[in-house]
Amino acid sequence: MTNPDTAYSKIRSAAEQGDAVAQSDLSVMLSKGYGAPRNYKLAFSWCKLSAVQGNARAQCNLGVKYYEGKGVEKDYVRAHMWLNISARNGIEGALRLQQVVAKMMSHSQIEKAQDWAGECIKKNYKGF
Repeated sequence: MTNPDTAYSKIRSAAEQGDAVAQSDLSVMLSKGYGAPRNYKLAFSWCKLSAVQGNARAQCNLGVKYYEGKGVEKDYVRAHMWLNISARNGIEGALRLQQVVAKMMSHSQIEKAQDWAGECIKKNYKGF
C-alpha cells in the first residue's frame, strides 16, 4: 500500500503539470487531509482547475464545494450550474445533488444557473 505522503507528492507533481485527473484527486486528498493537512481553500482551487479542463468528476465536486461553502463562499447558483454540467457530462449522482440544491433556490436562481451552465459549456468552461 502506498504511503499517504508519497501518494500526495506524486499526485501533486502530476497536478502541477496540468493533469486534470491528478488535480481532481489532489483536491479530494486536500479536502480529506490525506497525505497533507486538510485545506479546503487549496482543495477548491485544484478542483476548479480540473473542472475547467472538462473533468466531470471535478465539476460535480466543485458543485458540492459551492453548495457546502467549503473553501469558497456558498453559492447555490454556481453549485447548481456545475452540477448541471457534471450531469450532462455523465456523472449519475450529479443530477440528484442538483435537485437537492434546487430546493434551496428560487425559480429565478434556477433559471440563472441553467443559463450559466449553457454559457459555460459554450465558452468551454472559461470565465466561470
